[in-house]
Amino acid sequence: MHNFHYYILILGIGITIVACQKDDPISSCSDGIQNGTELGVDCGGDCAACAESGCTNQDAHNYNSNASTDDGSCETCSDGIQNGDEEEVDCGGDLCNPCQSEIQKFQGLWRQLTHTEGGVDQRALFDVDDVFYHFIEGSTKYEQLNVQKNEEIKNFFVGSYDVDVSIDQVSRTINSTTYSFRYTLLGNNQLRLEGSIGGHADIQTFEKIDTDLCLGIICGLEECLFGYCL
Repeated sequence: MHNFHYYILILGIGITIVACQKDDPISSCSDGIQNGTELGVDCGGDCAACAESGCTNQDAHNYNSNASTDDGSCETCSDGIQNGDEEEVDCGGDLCNPCQSEIQKFQGLWRQLTHTEGGVDQRALFDVDDVFYHFIEGSTKYEQLNVQKNEEIKNFFVGSYDVDVSIDQVSRTINSTTYSFRYTLLGNNQLRLEGSIGGHADIQTFEKIDTDLCLGIICGLEECLFGYCL
């Protein structure tokens, strides 16, 4: 009888140990099975966190900073698919280069309507009659013509510009000095320029010119440019 009680006691202890091991998260987190509170096989819940999968390409539209494993879902500017905030396939939006259709809208001839710097009307200050910008298609060059009242003084020069990331962000080089501007295409074929020169806010508006301003003008030996003889 004593031996029987002894065997019962041993069996009870063994069952208790096995039961404790089954409830032990440390032992269940390595059994190759998703069980208990686990969110994946041997991870999550009471176990170590599961590795998050997603897009690990920092240049992608859907980059996941928490992902440690790439799942092949990255949407990029070179995947041949219009995704993310792209305006066309692999162009436009915040990450990709501007689409050619947008650049074509930006390029061309523009006549200045207003110009304030530091809140001061520059056209009135310098007695300006006309100011033109011509962003040459297919290149990074632009032409600028300033004409003062009565056509007495004309200032024409060629500079360069760089479209960076978005069509709205443009760097222009004037006399070896680079200025950064934001160009915004508005409705009614108008363009707004915003930048800073000498610490002052520089704001200009332009209208698109689609006609040949030199048509019918005879300049003799001089060259006609934007409707003026140079």
